[in-house]
Amino acid sequence: MGAAQLQAAIEETLASGAAAHQNPVRLALERRRTARGAPPPIAIKLPKHVCNKDKRGTPRRLDIYDQLTAEADDDKQD
Repeated sequence: MGAAQLQAAIEETLASGAAAHQNPVRLALERRRTARGAPPPIAIKLPKHVCNKDKRGTPRRLDIYDQLTAEADDDKQD
């Protein structure tokens, strides 16, 4: 973050007429970080199932379902 970024965020907050409070300064810092394209200041730890959600899965055989419908059709004919 740095002192220069903090100073700029405070000046931006005061110039906008917002209350001299930490939340508007924090929002200004976040806006400036996003504009620079910098990563979040802390690592985000997500649960393992969320991290794994975009992994490729192994395709399963679908012909098993054909057997199920064939058995159901046989039961209807009896």
